[in-house]
Amino acid sequence: MHYHSWGRYPQFSQTAIRLGWCALPLPLTEEEQITYLPFGNGHSYGDCCLNQGGVLLDTHGLDRFSAFDSHKGILRCESGVRLSDILALTVPRGWFLPVLPGTKHVTVGGAIANDIHGKNHHRTGTFGCHVRKFELLRSDGQRLICSPTENARWFQATIGGLGLTGVILWAEIKLKPIVNSAIELETVRFPGFEAFFELSAESDRSFEYTIAWIDCMTRGKQQGRGLFIRGNHAGVDCREKLKAPRHRFSVPVDLPFSLINRLSVRVLNSLRYRKQFRERNNTNVHYEPFFSRWMVLATGIDSTVRVDSFNISAWCPRRGPRVQFGRSLMSQPEKGSILFSASSKYSEIVHHPD
Repeated sequence: MHYHSWGRYPQFSQTAIRLGWCALPLPLTEEEQITYLPFGNGHSYGDCCLNQGGVLLDTHGLDRFSAFDSHKGILRCESGVRLSDILALTVPRGWFLPVLPGTKHVTVGGAIANDIHGKNHHRTGTFGCHVRKFELLRSDGQRLICSPTENARWFQATIGGLGLTGVILWAEIKLKPIVNSAIELETVRFPGFEAFFELSAESDRSFEYTIAWIDCMTRGKQQGRGLFIRGNHAGVDCREKLKAPRHRFSVPVDLPFSLINRLSVRVLNSLRYRKQFRERNNTNVHYEPFFSRWMVLATGIDSTVRVDSFNISAWCPRRGPRVQFGRSLMSQPEKGSILFSASSKYSEIVHHPD
């Protein structure tokens, strides 16, 4: 199996040991110079899920559900279970993940280790805010049940700890109730940064999920134009029986050249912005496309860095200077670099409870 991050950069040979059972000790050697790092599903940015010169502890085999209280919405599963597996189990039973990032193919262990956020960060905070407890297996063989009240310091250090405190074997999380699988979606086209800030302030009060796509290739009067996407879980009055869409098209191989350049980027961005003719568009959609980003397409093997959707997420505190926010998105400091779009959230900082 080839191990890489979501952006597939950097790439290097990686040694891995597959874990299969929570009850077994870690298969570590006695060589002190070897380092070990847990690996989920490789959907982290950059190289934080890789361990060059060391060994990965592949948690794909820890993929079992342990318990699910369908009345209280409390789920316990092993750390290799993917969020997509949880949704397949819980959505038909009226429960949803409290935090879902731009891909459902993240493992529970990876979600905790990276303390992921979603489009509803302004309402619910990060994934770690909804973790009740987990079991941590240390490299010295010590096993710790961690929660806000038991081994609390290990609990806090492991959430967002990038796997450096040990291997998360299983976790217990609190889900949120829903009525159906639909999202009431509204997409608003905005002409620039000021309109974006106004929409952000307005949307945070009424919508659980908010995100914006910004065209970073425009200049002049069109600078900062984009699409503001916001939504809520549909209520009981939504009677549409929506089905998950089929998988989107993606390029299955690396091309020997890149299709991404300034001309193609300008065309793609213009098409995406003008695809919505009306200023506002309202519709009900299945939750899957709402929480999914574009797949990595034809960047070619000569590209320096490839990330999902070619997007850069910009997180800006509400009290931060707006001018600086705009400049940071529009600047392209490195020669030859192309920042062609950004997915952006703009809200109050939500702290993880101690």
